[in-house]
Amino acid sequence: LAKSAIAISFFSIYLFFYFIFKIKNKRIILILFLAIIIFTLSVKYMKLPYSVLLQYNSRPLNILYEVIKRENIFYIDGSVNSRLASIYFPIKGFFDNFFIPGGFGTYSYYLKYELMKQNFFWQMKHSNYIHTKVKNVIMSYYGSILYELGFIGLLIPIGYSAIIAKGYKNDIKNMFLNLFFINAILLSAIPLTFPLVSLYIASLMHKSIAIPKE
Repeated sequence: LAKSAIAISFFSIYLFFYFIFKIKNKRIILILFLAIIIFTLSVKYMKLPYSVLLQYNSRPLNILYEVIKRENIFYIDGSVNSRLASIYFPIKGFFDNFFIPGGFGTYSYYLKYELMKQNFFWQMKHSNYIHTKVKNVIMSYYGSILYELGFIGLLIPIGYSAIIAKGYKNDIKNMFLNLFFINAILLSAIPLTFPLVSLYIASLMHKSIAIPKE
């Protein structure tokens, strides 16, 4: 959480859904909302100097400062820019291919062609990503599935959602929390080979079919 932009994003997404589905005491949400407003106003209008934040060496505060002050964090921060590109291009390819499977080994050619047409994703454009041996690896879980498998790949997020819903069928709040959170982060820059996703889904499947003790 101190350095990783993606970890901060995941944590923020989880808190967002947690507040929606789990928090009964809305005062906590109000306090958090007021804290964000105060911080925003102090940066925007009271001219809170960046040097004050540097002494804490906190990446969340630095990113929040950039969002408020410069309003183009997606372009300035190289890590954020690269992760966003890993989400954007596979999904764009899914629609550009009209839901037809793009196949394996074609993504690098599609990416190189698309990068030539724009300058926003400078981090990936000026890196050696498309020239390395792993050039066809898509750093997005659902993105890689949808690009390579097309409409057939839709079966996986649908299947995962069904497993999550069944795994938490006796706890509606946790069901919605995990349903929205897991599907949201799997659209992000998580590789398809990340083992914890399979472990989580397998655990839910075991939980659903396990025979309760008498």
